[in-house]
Amino acid sequence: MLVGWIVCAVLATEAQTTKPNIVYVYDPLCSWCYTFDPVMDQLHDKYKGHVDFSVVSGGMIIGSRKKPVSFMEEYILAGYKDMENLTGIKFGDAYLALVKQGTDLLDSEKPSNAVVAYNALHSDRILEFVHELQSAYFLYGNSLNQDSTYLKMAQKFQLDGLSFLGQMKSDSIQKSTQDNFKKVEDSGISAFPTLLLRINGKVLPIVEGFEKFEKLDKKIAKLLKENK
Repeated sequence: MLVGWIVCAVLATEAQTTKPNIVYVYDPLCSWCYTFDPVMDQLHDKYKGHVDFSVVSGGMIIGSRKKPVSFMEEYILAGYKDMENLTGIKFGDAYLALVKQGTDLLDSEKPSNAVVAYNALHSDRILEFVHELQSAYFLYGNSLNQDSTYLKMAQKFQLDGLSFLGQMKSDSIQKSTQDNFKKVEDSGISAFPTLLLRINGKVLPIVEGFEKFEKLDKKIAKLLKENK
């Protein structure tokens, strides 16, 4: 079911090329995805010449799961140091202050709209956008519910801020975001980040959850070699 959905999703949303395609299923509010950003950078730097990269937002916190961050405060503050020690990635003091303040709403929808909107404009830079968006939250403590965060993002990526906000709020972008959420839910994906490799009409699992570059590099090289 997972493989079948990813094939359909990529066929429906990505231009077809002869290159293999690494599909990154993630969520903007996923802290493990934030720590995974440098790994994705390393993978992109190594494989970008002969592998395409796609990003799908998974809808980790939507609907009835939307809560003030205070709902997760104890869990976040108890676990972030372990994540830092494992991955070497630091969470910013401003983010921790936002968590302790407690009122910011955990909601994957608006940042996912931003990802879909930017992907429609510059899919070749989507990983860079995803990483900057997560840094805005997990490092600099900017709320992902505020328009001001996306105006700053637009400026950083040389976009007209008001036009970008308008695109984020458009019916077509919001529908695409909701369609992605539904497809991820129906697929049974239960862990973010998840990586899959689309190659020669097949979609192959690479990893579910965080893994370091060295192990992933070996897995991807093996899959590419075996499926030429």
